[in-house]
Amino acid sequence: MLLMRQEGTSARVMSCPPKRQHMVKVYRASDSEGIDKQGYSAKYVADIVFRSPVGTAGVILVNLAAGKRTAPHSHSHLDELFVASGPARIGVDAKVHDLETGDVLLVERSEVHWMEAPADRNVTLLAMKLPNIKTDKVDH
Repeated sequence: MLLMRQEGTSARVMSCPPKRQHMVKVYRASDSEGIDKQGYSAKYVADIVFRSPVGTAGVILVNLAAGKRTAPHSHSHLDELFVASGPARIGVDAKVHDLETGDVLLVERSEVHWMEAPADRNVTLLAMKLPNIKTDKVDH
C-alpha cells in the first residue's frame, strides 16, 4: 500500500506494510473420517500450521449458560483455538460461525470475537491460548 502525503508544494510517497489478512478457519468434525481402533474410535479433525512459534499454551474450559454470549474482545499477542463440545456460535469480526460437536475454530490475534450458547442448552468450549498470555485481552 502506498500513501501520499502533501508537504508544502511537493508530495512524498511513503510505503506502508500491507495489512495482515486474517482468515478464520473452521475445521468440521463431520468432514473427518472416523478410524476404529481397539477399544476406541478417533477422528483427525485439524492439521494446523501456526504463523509464528507458540512456545506455550493455556487450556481453558469456557462454560456458557443457555442463551448467554461473551462480550466481544480480541487478543493482541496470541491466537485462540476453540473446540466445541456441542452446538455453539462464535462470531469473528463480521462473520458468525455455527459449530457442532468436535468442530475446531482458530481465531488469530487482533480478530474481534465472541462466543454464544444456544437458547435451550448450556455449552462448554475448550479454548487454547497460543501462546499462554493470561493478561492479553482487549475489550471492544
